[in-house]
Amino acid sequence: MTPEIILVPIKGTPHDHKAVAMACDMVKPNGGRVVLLYILEISREHPLDIEDRRATALGEDILNAAEAIARKRKCSVDAQLIQAREVGPAIIQEAIERNAITIFISLPYKEKYGAYSMGTTAPYVLKNAPCQVVLRREPVSESQ
Repeated sequence: MTPEIILVPIKGTPHDHKAVAMACDMVKPNGGRVVLLYILEISREHPLDIEDRRATALGEDILNAAEAIARKRKCSVDAQLIQAREVGPAIIQEAIERNAITIFISLPYKEKYGAYSMGTTAPYVLKNAPCQVVLRREPVSESQ
């Protein structure tokens, strides 16, 4: 039997720590693995394989910090930095390629025009994911 894989997209926000910890707690009892995903979004005006050393170094630092959280929790972890045009489709593609059983997304509480907004990535993932999706939203008080 293939071990469970939980895909956790991270962005380098303070919320990443809790997301990684919760994903580790979900996967550890079954001997699974957490895959951390950092996506460098490349605008259409640039070639997809453009090398931005500063952005790549930042992404690697964010992944290293998240890997340290997982290792501290004795969780099996992989980290992947990819470049993509859009975050949502990149998450879905990585979930398919990795045979992830869960995509774990952590969201801040944010408002747009006076109402709560999940942005565009989470709804895209919810609509297109080939596996279950777990959303974790920060409490209102922690995000404002």
